[in-house]
Amino acid sequence: ALSGTLPSDVVGLSQLQSLNLYNNALSGTLPPLGRCARLTHAYLFGTALSGTLPRSLPGSLQELECSRCRLSGTLPDTLPRALQYLFLESNRLSGTLPASLSRLRSLTELELSDNRLEGSVPAALGSLGLRHLDLTGNERLTGSLATAPPKSGCSGGSDRYLRGRMDAQLTSSLRPPKSDG
Repeated sequence: ALSGTLPSDVVGLSQLQSLNLYNNALSGTLPPLGRCARLTHAYLFGTALSGTLPRSLPGSLQELECSRCRLSGTLPDTLPRALQYLFLESNRLSGTLPASLSRLRSLTELELSDNRLEGSVPAALGSLGLRHLDLTGNERLTGSLATAPPKSGCSGGSDRYLRGRMDAQLTSSLRPPKSDG
């Protein structure tokens, strides 16, 4: 496992497309990733990264997975329009949900459970047709979406590693052999 702080040099890797550092003993703050112009996937869940989410994220970012970290502060007002999966559960995020979330037409899965979010959930968020939405564990959020049970269908983030082809291969290899009789 990797330990220590995330080198600030990461922000200079303009050709970086996928950053996979999940479940490592990384600490310190998450550097601004905006200069990683080709970054499409950032998997940093299960680390001890703290501080706020960078206000500058690359426009190419499709998946941001920073669950079970120590992130605090508010959600940025502007998030990349290419974002499809946003997983930030079990952090210390606070403040209100920005109305700009409802303008993320590519967003299919939003996981913000177990934070300290408050205020009214933007009604327009319900019109995105999300496959997965979980806002539970934010006791100060209000509105019908805030109190709705989690909408299932999660396929991004950490769950991805337990689904898909690999899951089918494991399932078939774990089945008992059929008996002939």
